[in-house]
Amino acid sequence: MFAPRRHGWSLPRVLADRLAGRDRGEASTRREGPQAEESAPSVAAWRLGDRLGVVRMRSGDLVFYDPHDKSLGIPVEQSGEWEPDVTLVLKRLLQPGARVIDVGSNIGCHVVTMARAIGDGGSLLAIEAHPDVADLLRCTVAANHLRHVRIIQAAVLDRSGEVELFARDDDLGGGAVGLPGWQDDPWLREHRRHRVKAATLDDLAADIDRADLIHMDVEGCELAILAGAQQLLSRSPEVKIVCEWGAYHAPSYFDIEAGLDRLIAGDFSFWRIAPDGSLLPQTREQMLAREFCDVVMARQELG
Repeated sequence: MFAPRRHGWSLPRVLADRLAGRDRGEASTRREGPQAEESAPSVAAWRLGDRLGVVRMRSGDLVFYDPHDKSLGIPVEQSGEWEPDVTLVLKRLLQPGARVIDVGSNIGCHVVTMARAIGDGGSLLAIEAHPDVADLLRCTVAANHLRHVRIIQAAVLDRSGEVELFARDDDLGGGAVGLPGWQDDPWLREHRRHRVKAATLDDLAADIDRADLIHMDVEGCELAILAGAQQLLSRSPEVKIVCEWGAYHAPSYFDIEAGLDRLIAGDFSFWRIAPDGSLLPQTREQMLAREFCDVVMARQELG
C-alpha cells in the first residue's frame, strides 16, 4: 500500500537534510501559524506519491503520512502539529533519560515529541498495530535519527494471540481491534482487515526495568492494555499514564468499572487534560461518565 516498504530506509535519510529546513525547492503545502515563533521552521509538506507524504512540523521534526488519511494525515499536513494540549502535557511530564512506552503510535507525531524530551539517554518503545501505518512510523523515526526509539508492530491487549484490525484508508487514526459480529457488519465493508499479532504489555516490555510514562491512543482498549501490564506497573511506582478516554467501544474490550477500581486500588488518581494543557482532577464518577477526552493517571499528585 505504501511506498516506504518498497523504497527501504534510504528514502528518509536522503530527504532528511533537505526537508528539515535546508531545502531550496517548493513544498506542495505550506502553513505558518500565528503563534509560531519567528525562529521556528516553517510548516511545509511534500507529497511524494499517491499514498506517501512528509510534513515538516512546527517543531522542525519530519513526520511521514498518508495524504488520503483524513483523520490524522491531512490535519497534520495542514497544521504541522497534533494534539497540542497533549503535547504540552507530555513535555511537562518527561525528563531527560526517562523510559517511555507509546502504544498506538500511529505515524509518530507524539513519538518524536517524547523522544526529543527524553534525549539520547532515554529509551522509547513505540508500538503500532496497523502494518502500513507502522511503515510510516519507521520512516518518521529514521528520518529524525531517533536511535533510542524501538518499534514493535503488534496489537496490545490483556491476552496474547491473533486479532483482526479494522481500518479505513481515509481514517487510519481510527483503526480498531475487531469485536464479535464486525465481520458481518455492512457498515464496515469499506474497512480493510488486517490479521495482526496481539500481546500483553507485560510480554512486550519484559526487558524494560521500569516505565516512567506510558502514552496510549488505542480506540477504547486502554483498560484491557493496563490489565495486561500489571507486572510493569508494579515495578514502575512513579509511572504516569496519558491516554484517550471515553471511546464508544471501550466497554466491549474491558469492564470499565472493574478496570477503574483496579487502578484506584493501585493508588492511581485521575486528571483530565484541558485545552490549554492544564490538568483538572477527576473523580471516579466523572471517569465512569466517560466523556471523551484525554486523561492523565498517576500515583503522585500532579499540578
